[in-house]
Formats: sequence, structure tokens, C-alpha cells
Amino acid sequence: MDGYHLWSERYDKELKDVFKIQDEISLSVVHALEVKLLGEEKEKLLKRYTDNLDAYNLYLQGRYFFHQFNFNLFNKAIEYFHQALEIDSNYALAYFGLGDCYFSMAYFGIKRTCDVKSDMEKFIRKAFEIDENLSEAYDMLALYDACFEWKWAEAKSAWQHSVELDPNNVFALLTYSINRSSWRDFNYAKKIS
Repeated sequence: MDGYHLWSERYDKELKDVFKIQDEISLSVVHALEVKLLGEEKEKLLKRYTDNLDAYNLYLQGRYFFHQFNFNLFNKAIEYFHQALEIDSNYALAYFGLGDCYFSMAYFGIKRTCDVKSDMEKFIRKAFEIDENLSEAYDMLALYDACFEWKWAEAKSAWQHSVELDPNNVFALLTYSINRSSWRDFNYAKKIS
């Protein structure tokens, strides 16, 4: 890039309209870049996983605490995801957040795998019940299959589907490439990361 200014806009709206603002910004950027979106691509760009602003904010707070990767904060993240689900029990991403926390606690030795497996299964199942095309749910399923069940073929298939559903899912790309590296498939891992 040469630093050329492509797009800017000012939005003076109330925060309660945050979802509408996000949609407007997304479509404005796409228009400024002169990208043509097919119906399915536009639908994916504008997809909302909740219409409740409070649930959305609680989910974001949960992600914030999870991404601190401070083991003492995983429980705080879990609290926020549960609070989001109390407001919107069909918030599939909040189930993904819970799955992320429980998986990480087992992965880093905070909890035993046998203590989190049933919860992970429940979160995966619930996320799929809500949205069978949720990329994050396939990523969580792949982690579960690879690390808890040692089902390599199933994990690979789930990761591939996760990335097909959302080629920009950074977490799926990261976990899939790490997993492929552990199989010494460095060329493939490098290609997808």
C-alpha cells in the first residue's frame, strides 16, 4: 500500500444502535473498496450471533479476560460467558467461549481433562444446535477430537470444515497449523497459517 486514503466516515449515533453501526461500517468499507459481494458473502458479513447488546458486551468481556492468558482470569471469563447466556441462551459464540476456557484449562494443566470433557461435549453440542455452520464450533470440535480423543482424521476434517466456513477464522488457522506442525507437516502448516 502507498498510504493512499481510501475511506473515512463519521458516525454520530447512540451506542444502543451498535449492531446497526457495525453493519453500516462493514458495508461502507466493502463499497469503498469496490468489492462485489454475493448474497451469501453479504449475509456472512452481516451475520449477528445475538441481537442483545448486553449479551454481546458480556461476551466481549469474556473474550477479553480469556485473551489475557492469565490462568487466574479464566474463571472470570467463564463468568462473563455464563452471564451472556443467561441473557441470550441461543448465543452460540458464548458456548464457544466457554469451550475455549475449559479446553485451555485442561491444556495448561489447571484442570484435569476428565474434569472438563463432559462440559466441552455439552458446549460443542449446544453451539451446533444453535448454528450448524459456526466455524468456531468446528474448531472447538477439532481441538476436542485431537487433544482429548486422539481422533486425528476427525480433527483434521473438523478443522478443514472450520476454515472452509470462515477462511479468516484466526483461531482455527492457528490451532490447525499448530496441530499440523505436531504431525511434522510443516509445509501444510505454513500454507494455512
